[in-house]
Amino acid sequence: MGELRWSGGLGLPVFYALMPAIHDRQTGGSIYNRQMLDHLAKSTPIELYLDGPGTDYSRWPGGLWLVDSLCLERGATHLAHCPGASGVLIAHYLEILDPRRQDSARAAAEAALLNRYRAVVTTSRFAQRALMAAGFEGAVVAIPPELAPEYRSPVQRRRAAEKAAIVTIASIVPAKGLMEMLDALIQLSDLDWTWEVIGDAALDAAFADRFRDRVGRSPVSRRISMRGALAAAAIMDVYDRSDLFALPSRFETCSMATMEAMARGLPVAAFQVGGLPDLLPEVSRQALIPPGDAAGWVQILRRLLSSADERRHLGEANRQASASFPSWGDSGRALESFLSRP
Repeated sequence: MGELRWSGGLGLPVFYALMPAIHDRQTGGSIYNRQMLDHLAKSTPIELYLDGPGTDYSRWPGGLWLVDSLCLERGATHLAHCPGASGVLIAHYLEILDPRRQDSARAAAEAALLNRYRAVVTTSRFAQRALMAAGFEGAVVAIPPELAPEYRSPVQRRRAAEKAAIVTIASIVPAKGLMEMLDALIQLSDLDWTWEVIGDAALDAAFADRFRDRVGRSPVSRRISMRGALAAAAIMDVYDRSDLFALPSRFETCSMATMEAMARGLPVAAFQVGGLPDLLPEVSRQALIPPGDAAGWVQILRRLLSSADERRHLGEANRQASASFPSWGDSGRALESFLSRP
């Protein structure tokens, strides 16, 4: 861990990336990082280092480092001890961005560590605004994730199915609100629905086991299926046979899964948190629920599950709004331009 894992580009390495050990997983942050690094490597010499326990950063070179926010502390330590190094942070999640955590001791520590970086890349304008409001004095740029071209292909009109298929695509971790979603669906057992949960269960194996156990003991267990992380082609197939995308997260800086679901014409049930409202058209923003409003969450799910017409209306509005999302290569070029600034 912490040693050179991959290099690309032309000539001698002059650009470095510090990424977490989960770099190869199908999480939104890791997918974003891989997209950006793949683009940069087409024209810029680049080396990738993975962080982990026992990392010896004393041998890391100087130069420009692109650091994932999970490696915030390790990157800051290297920048402090290597006079020739400068850093740009990719802020996928920081407590300083999260209204629930902004007064925490961790958020205060993050503020001090951020001062070691010359600039920060955020994945949403919400996060950009929050970081600037927190007092970060370096450059901050919002570069949203790219939407892969296959998601922009034509969408077939959905039939009004008797049984509404709900899909949630998210890592199986507490912050994604999966337990709360299960509680809500138990209250909606009088309606005809299925719920498919797709996401990496290895990031918090203990929680994933508790969630599976809770689902198995619930009165609606036969309506719920769980699958691990899927490749893009398989995920698109899931979107296209679903009727509602539900994301009960307590906080989202951005959400690549929401962008994908919108592009496939799905209505979105979610809380009004983080960068989610910035993704949605006004008609869908009006359906977002205030964070922590459990009764409101049950109500919006009941409303959407009960009306195929409303699902179709919101889904079409979302599909049209998705046309404004960055296309393949747009975000990479924006990052390349930002990093080239003096």
